[in-house]
Amino acid sequence: MQGPMNVLLELPGNSLSYVIRALIDTILKNSTSNNIFPVPEEVYAAISKEISYVSPLEEQLIMDISLVQPYKVFRGLTLIGIDSSSFVFRGHPLRLIIARSGVFVYSQRTMKILRILNPFKYVLGIVHSLDEELDEEISRFESRCMSYVEIKTAEAIVKTVSDLVDVIFFDGPIFTKHNYDLMVSLLKLLKEKNVISFHVVKNCTSSKIMSACGYFGLLDSDFFSYYLKPGQRSCFMIWKKVIIGNKEINVPEEFLPVFAYFMTWKKQLLRVEVPKWVYDKYGLELIERIIVSDIILGNKETSYMISRADRLAKFSERERRMLEFNLRVLAQRLGFSSPEFYNQKRWWIREM
Repeated sequence: MQGPMNVLLELPGNSLSYVIRALIDTILKNSTSNNIFPVPEEVYAAISKEISYVSPLEEQLIMDISLVQPYKVFRGLTLIGIDSSSFVFRGHPLRLIIARSGVFVYSQRTMKILRILNPFKYVLGIVHSLDEELDEEISRFESRCMSYVEIKTAEAIVKTVSDLVDVIFFDGPIFTKHNYDLMVSLLKLLKEKNVISFHVVKNCTSSKIMSACGYFGLLDSDFFSYYLKPGQRSCFMIWKKVIIGNKEINVPEEFLPVFAYFMTWKKQLLRVEVPKWVYDKYGLELIERIIVSDIILGNKETSYMISRADRLAKFSERERRMLEFNLRVLAQRLGFSSPEFYNQKRWWIREM
């Protein structure tokens, strides 16, 4: 089946209010609102087929989230959340990325409580290769730097104090286009140390489920944001094949992602993944209880562990101005009278 084509339509008028009305009318006229999505039964049947990349682990596609008491679920446990932030300098000749990690610790242990100083780890990325356009190259390398610093942060913690950690929450999916070998090594270490990992995806762009149904113009998150009501989730599913950059990756079976979509009570869609070994050892009930506890502590809106780690990792405006100033001075010492690109100079003046 051929996928849908992009559409370019000219809107009439030059008044913004008129354009908005025309925009609404045009979208409604060009959408078949009754046939935008497959129905849940069709989706469940499609992913149940042997040829599908995804396989369901429960008997229905959509179900209510079971409410829990987080303090009971987390009793005696230490959880950590790991996230990262980045600072990018697009200068002459310095094109640099500084990424750092933040680690949030939540513990209900009464003894052997983990203490961590933040920010936890820094990495420096220097952009030399320009195989792509500059902005695309920097964006790709920025993602790689952030993935790297998160993996190395988790590795350092687990290697040194694994007896003080029970659960780790990561921001983003288990597997991405970046640092695959490092992630597999980390997953092996986590399994060896019996540390459970949860991988929280806030911006879900996968389309494998919709593709299995023949709906090639839709993301899986489009479908679940339409059908899931606040306080509901999809069934848990497993990736039978992992595709990265349009290539199938030979992932060890024990690390295949088991995942579900959750619509929080405040209408944020999350996809949460765990490695298959966690599902095999602990079962779906405990996995769901930990995920739901994390969301409840996050004001029933988002992942508590990731949102807290994100605050610790972020560069403040003061830190950004400090880095910008010192890199600007360095470039001038190297002989460049105009060290910034035009937009950066404009933003710098505005910030000052």
